[in-house]
Amino acid sequence: SVRDGNWISGISFIDNKRLGDQSLLPDSIKDNKANNKLFMLPFILGIIGCVYQYLKNRKDWIVSFLLFFFTGIAVVLYLNQPGNQPRERDYAFVGSFYAFAIWIGLAVVAFVRMAREKADKIGFQNALIYGSALTFIIILMSSLRGSPGTALLTCIFITALYAVVTMGVTYIIRALSSGGSNWSMLNISASVICLAVPVIMLQQEWDDHDRSKKTLAPDLAKDYLESCAPGAILFTFGDNDTYPLWYAQEVENVRPDIRIINTSLLGIDWYVNQLRRKVNDAPAVDVIWTEEQVEGHNREYVRYRPKGDQNTAYDLYSIMKNELGKPAIDPETGRDVGTSAFPVSRLGVPVIAAEVRANKTVNPEDSIVSPMVFEIPKSKLDAGLTRSDLMVLNIIAANKWQRPIYFTSPYGELGFPQYLRKDGLSYRLVPMQAKYPQANWILEQTIRQSGVGGTQVRDNNESDMYKNLMEKFGFGGAGTKGVYFDEENRRHLLNIRSVYAEAAGNMADGGKKDEALKLLEKVETGIDPDNLPYAMVSRFNSHNQTGLLYLEACYKAGKTDLAEKVRLGVRKDLEQQKKYYDYLKINRPELYGGTLEGTEVYINDIMLMALDAIEKKYAPQAQAPTPVEGGGTIDNTTKDSTKGIDSLK
Repeated sequence: SVRDGNWISGISFIDNKRLGDQSLLPDSIKDNKANNKLFMLPFILGIIGCVYQYLKNRKDWIVSFLLFFFTGIAVVLYLNQPGNQPRERDYAFVGSFYAFAIWIGLAVVAFVRMAREKADKIGFQNALIYGSALTFIIILMSSLRGSPGTALLTCIFITALYAVVTMGVTYIIRALSSGGSNWSMLNISASVICLAVPVIMLQQEWDDHDRSKKTLAPDLAKDYLESCAPGAILFTFGDNDTYPLWYAQEVENVRPDIRIINTSLLGIDWYVNQLRRKVNDAPAVDVIWTEEQVEGHNREYVRYRPKGDQNTAYDLYSIMKNELGKPAIDPETGRDVGTSAFPVSRLGVPVIAAEVRANKTVNPEDSIVSPMVFEIPKSKLDAGLTRSDLMVLNIIAANKWQRPIYFTSPYGELGFPQYLRKDGLSYRLVPMQAKYPQANWILEQTIRQSGVGGTQVRDNNESDMYKNLMEKFGFGGAGTKGVYFDEENRRHLLNIRSVYAEAAGNMADGGKKDEALKLLEKVETGIDPDNLPYAMVSRFNSHNQTGLLYLEACYKAGKTDLAEKVRLGVRKDLEQQKKYYDYLKINRPELYGGTLEGTEVYINDIMLMALDAIEKKYAPQAQAPTPVEGGGTIDNTTKDSTKGIDSLK
């Protein structure tokens, strides 16, 4: 969308033409430290250096170009990489950055030569012509948005900028070096002028690239690990909730008793076989099937083929051991290749109440279900079960409630999310009737009714949750002034803030307001709102969803001073977003659409509805009263948040 993931020049009339009026963007985008403006200067220097090398030394240029092409453009072509990625992928193209940096450096040589070789008018003209053509082509390829006229004007403006910079710098250096005759002055002036570009880059980018005080990855790992009971099995799902945890265990010796299992690797036979061995202080894991049974493509993928009464809940261990684990010998190889059919959809895991109470899987007051019955969702059955899915089921079946089993996210793919209890950042599998604290949250009710999902407020083990949050959790340096957290960092840091909000709100609902206040004070100390604002533009407005959750928790705990800060911040951002979307829809319809129109605008409206509902219940005095007919405008925001916002009539 025009809101996210685009380059800007820093020159208003160019950016406004391409992407709409940038002054109307919400403050959380405009004031973000990563909203850097480099005025196309590194790009222009790179083009000058590339063209100069091409004109002066074709063989060397081919080497640089091949490095640039194969580590940049070719990577995109080979991977057929879609534009929408889960995070920035700059690291995948770092080789091409090196090549382009060579050209940026050669721009200094190019300016020296162009200023010195006054007689070489053809070389100077070729640099202008070739460079202008290359600039035009590259800008055109990266501006295919909106109307053709807009793209063409953008190309013309930036091509003209290239020509002006090239000629201007060349003539300045020539003048400073007495027409290019003063060799020392020629080199010094070219170096100093071109040095302005990395100085600008440093000034603009240092504050959002400095990681010296940021410890989010190891702290997040500790938060996940310390959420688990001793001797646990912890299922992880991707890079960000796996590698930091491995680091914490292997380097810092944090919770070596926990066995981390990455589900993304569970489809690979060698990884499954590694689970059969003890690692650190964590015992081996029973996966039911033999090494031969998981070898290669054996039992790698199975389709749902109903057999028997599908309304009956079948014993999970028996199905995995005696049905899917039943030997099926290939006559040619003599190997056990297994079945390709999954026979049932409803499964049950037996529970011995005395055992699960004794090993503290459940608390004494919890209502135990036995067996723990769940049904694999139809969508998963239709798509088929992978070896990774089957291994998760095998481990649950073979564990028989002996070791705690946790997940780093509310894992619902196999049908048992209702049995996951939140004990911090991790979710524990428990054989008990789930409580539904969502019913006590206005935010949950509003957004669930709208059909946009929920904030994942869940049942939790209150005593363990409180102890973990107060004594064991870290905040990744977010309490230190001036630490910058990028979008991916913010997503994980928001998880930490939301856990505190959820726990505080639930405890306040349970009459434990003192504990709720301590949780809010703890997270306020740990996460400076200057580093992680209460409200901010984000994908699917997830940042503001957490802000609303936090707001409601503050109201529940009676911390009204903090609640007012959060409320004003969230309302300001949501209203600024609405104003921006309305502007695009009315004034720049060619830029309005896609994920903005289909998702972001709708979710923003739902968030405003949720905020209104929260204010109505907890702070009716904050709501804008209905004015009498003919009255003036009423505003419900702080002064700085009303700039350019349509007032309520």
